Amino acid sequence: MKNHLILICYIFLCGPLWSTTFVPTTLDKQLEHIDAIVRGHYIGKSYKKLYGGQVITEAGIKVDTHLGLYNKDLLNKNYFKVYYPGGRWQEKVYSVQGAPEFTKGEEVVLLLKRTSQGHAIANLSMGKYKVIYKKNKIYLQSDVFPNHPKLGKIPWAEVKDKVYMNFGSFLKAPNGNKVIVDTSRKKISSASRRIAQVDHKDIQEKEKNVPTFWLLVIFASLGIYQLKVMRKG
Repeated sequence: MKNHLILICYIFLCGPLWSTTFVPTTLDKQLEHIDAIVRGHYIGKSYKKLYGGQVITEAGIKVDTHLGLYNKDLLNKNYFKVYYPGGRWQEKVYSVQGAPEFTKGEEVVLLLKRTSQGHAIANLSMGKYKVIYKKNKIYLQSDVFPNHPKLGKIPWAEVKDKVYMNFGSFLKAPNGNKVIVDTSRKKISSASRRIAQVDHKDIQEKEKNVPTFWLLVIFASLGIYQLKVMRKG
């Protein structure tokens, strides 16, 4: 009886580890809940233990193109860190079912969420897509559902359209002039900010010109009054 109770408790405690289940979700829906996208090559990984005791794995990506990252995020575009839960710390392995796995040098597209710790891969392995090439064409392949009719072979042209529909912009090279900012799901480019700055300067100039205009009106009125006085005299 005691052994049965121990077994039941073990199953109950470990159940959450076994119950990770992924449901096929279209790319459109996934894009609605992320903050950034990165396309690049996997370089390597390291482990980190957070203040609260959680162990995470930091994967290094050489970024080819991205969307949703700030310049400060890409201080090293050749080793941009993204993270996911689980890893190894002091010879102890912390396994998380559903965590993504990488092969050195593989080309991937990652869907990211911005957090206080950095950029996390959204929804574990669901946020990882492999870039595959077939007959001179580029496709994305879901790491979780490689054989799914809608997730296993998404044409790159279709991906770009979906990204543009959700973010209002395309993926850019890290050294591009535009910095994409996340503001209520609308991405505002640096060009738009420059236009806003110019408009603000115009308003300031107009405000400066208002007192000058009224001074001219006052002086003109005084001049007319003086002429009238002189004529009466």
